[in-house]
Amino acid sequence: MSLNAAFFIPDPNCQVLVFGPSGVDQSRVSALFLLLTSPVNLLPMSPAHTSSIVTSLMDYVDSIDFCEGFFTSLIKGSSLQPVYRHILLIYLFLLLLPHGRLMGQSVQFPIDFMEAERNEAIPGHVSHQDVIDGKWTMPQLIEAGRRLFVAKFTTSDGGRRPGSTGHPLPTGRPISLRSDFVRTAGPDANSCVSCHNRPFPGGGGDFTANAFVGPLQHQPIVYSINPRLSMERGTPSLHGAGVIEALAREISGDLIRIKKDAIENAQKNGKLVQRPLNSKGISFGTIVAHPDGTTDTSQVDGIDTDLVVKPWRQKGTVVSLRSFTVTASNMHHGMQADERFGRKETGRLDFDQDGVSGELTDGDITALVAFQATLGVPGVVMPRSVEGKAKVLRGEMLFSNSKCARCHIPRLRLDSPVFREPGIFPDGSLKNLESGKQSIEINLLEDLVGPKLEVGDDGEIWVEAYTDFKRHVISDEEKTHFANEVASDGRTLPEEFVTKRLWGAGNTAPYGHRADVTSLREVILHHGGDSASARAEFEGMSAEDQDAMIAFLRSRQILPAGSPRVVLEPKIESLPYVLPGDEDLDKVKTVIPKRKLKIQ
Repeated sequence: MSLNAAFFIPDPNCQVLVFGPSGVDQSRVSALFLLLTSPVNLLPMSPAHTSSIVTSLMDYVDSIDFCEGFFTSLIKGSSLQPVYRHILLIYLFLLLLPHGRLMGQSVQFPIDFMEAERNEAIPGHVSHQDVIDGKWTMPQLIEAGRRLFVAKFTTSDGGRRPGSTGHPLPTGRPISLRSDFVRTAGPDANSCVSCHNRPFPGGGGDFTANAFVGPLQHQPIVYSINPRLSMERGTPSLHGAGVIEALAREISGDLIRIKKDAIENAQKNGKLVQRPLNSKGISFGTIVAHPDGTTDTSQVDGIDTDLVVKPWRQKGTVVSLRSFTVTASNMHHGMQADERFGRKETGRLDFDQDGVSGELTDGDITALVAFQATLGVPGVVMPRSVEGKAKVLRGEMLFSNSKCARCHIPRLRLDSPVFREPGIFPDGSLKNLESGKQSIEINLLEDLVGPKLEVGDDGEIWVEAYTDFKRHVISDEEKTHFANEVASDGRTLPEEFVTKRLWGAGNTAPYGHRADVTSLREVILHHGGDSASARAEFEGMSAEDQDAMIAFLRSRQILPAGSPRVVLEPKIESLPYVLPGDEDLDKVKTVIPKRKLKIQ
């Protein structure tokens, strides 16, 4: 067995130096030798330090079974006095030195990446205060966000995080230079548009762009995609994102007012008060208020008990585009936002220790949110033929009258088109923005790049997103496709997901939380649990009705920026395909000649 050794040396500060196969910087040899032989390092290592070294070793060494026992006995072996144990370590270091390469170190990088190549994708930064002061127009801010969204971040920008994990909360780790990119725990992309690209920037992604939620919380890094360790997620489209969050904020406000009213009545009358939690025609269960001001939230349905609707991520667990953007920038790109990872929040100027500070300013995040919030809402692509139009309209009627529409609610009314950023329900990472900075205002009627929102003759604003913003269990013993997960985020059931918005269903395949279902018909037939009766109703329809409903869903698509809300399908050149059932099909056969294999 060949030993792909990773050699760990404790320094006086209880940090870790890592050496592995290939050449080493010879200028460091004498200094390292002095470090190893210093009196400080002849002291026994603490159990925590030993555990850290062995754990890190498992992360870096390929020959796990061999190396675990060998290095554990070497470092922890009770039969060796500390001085002899360290002499043995020095000998092994010198033995590996001709074949060794410095893989990582305690504080400073062995290579100054910033001096080696200045290659920034970001020419400058946005100040949130400058936006408030009117130094940026809204079109300029949206364009700055678009440039950030499509930028390919480099190490000069800060696009790596060797000293921190991808956890939503600032979480440090021993510095690692093994790889800038890790497919499971991230960073796994150097641009937002690497995943959000179908059919246009800001859209969804194919199965190959899936992200893994869970490994980012482990240290050392978990490389497995086993469902016991990770939760695989397809890339969702962000078109219409500002409208969705605006609706979620209005619903949250309604529910919180109901809770406040129930508490006031219970305290005033000295008895229990039960209130239904209804907003925009959606039931979120009930709440019971006690005279002492406490509440019973055990009957809250589909959302968290804080009554704040969280429209982002497949589980409906993130409250705002801002929070989503800050978390994703760190996890996927290693680009850390000052408002969560900066000195005010962590006490450190360069939290991820990549040599770059101020990677994303508060204004940069504001610009990114402005771009996402003003992406046009999905529209409608109608067939050119009279028959095709009639089929889509019939399918829309069938859908609206079916059990599917109980969760995929076709239309919801938006009370106000004003989108404030930061919003009124920010998460904990934005407490500095909550207390010290004003919100900007985006007008969702004027600033959306198109397609635009539907406004009725009476001035009412309607959003045809086909969702109820609630989480549902959509699998059961018969239909298990959406019950593939074992790991839990600690907040929701593994088989529970937020209702998918269908307004871009026609061109956002593949479907499902893993982006592993290729057609609309398939994804309908995979529904179980809370949606079992809706699936059964679809299965009981005639083939003609099923086709009409699918035609309707396929007509709801993400359209190019600036498009009207309804367009005709594009003309496509006819090609001389041979179709199944054609008489000429038998004539079109490929004969693969048999070949003898030559064995060398």
